[in-house]
Order: sequence, then C-alpha cells, then structure tokens
Amino acid sequence: MQHDLKQETMSLSKHIPNAITCCNLLSGCISIMFITYYKNPVMAAVMIFAAAVFDFLDGFAARALHAKSPIGADLDSLSDVVSFGVAPSFIIAWYLKASGLHCNMTHFDIIPCLAFFIAVFAAIRLAKFNNDTRQASSFIGLPVPATGLFIASLPLMMSATGPSKPSKCPTIIICPVEETGKNSVRPSSIPTITAIRYCSIITSFPAKLIVLLYAFLHEYTTQSS
Repeated sequence: MQHDLKQETMSLSKHIPNAITCCNLLSGCISIMFITYYKNPVMAAVMIFAAAVFDFLDGFAARALHAKSPIGADLDSLSDVVSFGVAPSFIIAWYLKASGLHCNMTHFDIIPCLAFFIAVFAAIRLAKFNNDTRQASSFIGLPVPATGLFIASLPLMMSATGPSKPSKCPTIIICPVEETGKNSVRPSSIPTITAIRYCSIITSFPAKLIVLLYAFLHEYTTQSS
C-alpha cells in the first residue's frame, strides 16, 4: 500500500509542471481580456509579466521533478504563443488604433492588424525552437518571452511618465512590430546581446533590468537542462 501511495504521488507530481504552464496560458488569456474588454493596457501588461513568472517556474519544476515530456514541451510552446505573441499583439494593436494612424480599406482600418505579425513571428520562432537541435544549449533569435516582456514594458513606461499619448510617439509603437519579429527569426545565437540591443531603445531602467534578467535566466536554465 505504501508503494502504491508513492507511485500515485510520483504520478501526480508529473502533472505539476503542466499545471503551471496552464497558469501561463491563463495569464495570457486574461491579458487579452483586459485590453479588449476593459481597455486597460497596464493590467494587460501585468498579466504578461505574470505569465513570464509561470513560464520560468514550469521549466524549473519540470527539471526539479524530472517530469519533462513531449506534451509538456508542446503545451509550453502553445502557451507562449498566446501569452508572449498574441497578447502583446493586442497591446500594440490597441496603441496603433489610438495613435491616429489610419489606412482604411472598405471601412476597415488595417494599421492595427500589423501588430499581429508579432504573433505570427512568435509562432514561427517557437516552431523552429521545438525542431532545431542546435538550440539545445543556446537560443537562435530573440526568445519569444523576452519579446513579450519588452512589449509589455511599453504600457508600464507610459503609465509611469503620465497619461499615455500614443499619437505623439508612433515610433515606439511601430518599432516592436518590425524589430521583435525580425529578431525572433534572425539566426543570432546570443540572446543576451539581442536583449542588450533592446535596452538601448528602452528608457526605463526597471524595464531594461527585466528584459536582461529574463534573457540571462532563460540562457542559464537552457544550458543547465
């Protein structure tokens, strides 16, 4: 009976990393809800940061409990697409819509749609990551969570400097669409250097620190796994 109890405990522990990954996915979904239903980019950004915490913890739990599995890896990638690809895209789309930039085609503004290239590049990046054996010890391209955190830092910076005026700073709104997509699929194997490049754009010191810290943590945990 004791042996059966031990087996049951071990079986349950294998689901802990996947449960944490689901919290990552849930945080991304709530982020989208905040930006679409409540028009609150700051809380949407906060939920992306919460997703990043869960994203770090699920990998840590999987290694600590020896519970790595192909299903866990696929679930992690699917969650990352939502939390660090789709949710940040909604934030950028919201700012683009409020920025005053318009390109109407049959009464449909296509400018905000450009933001969703971030989600497309995130999906491509994660598909390459899951099938590229060269990335067993280092990343090639900017990790998708780092992209999401960079974009999530924009509403926080704008709120910290007073009421946000997207129309007065279209460059900081559009740059993430082009730069994050390009760096996600670019064959650069040093993620921390790419993160440092992003820090040259970010004016907030806490945001610089967060992006760099996440890049270093991801590189360390990947090399130790």
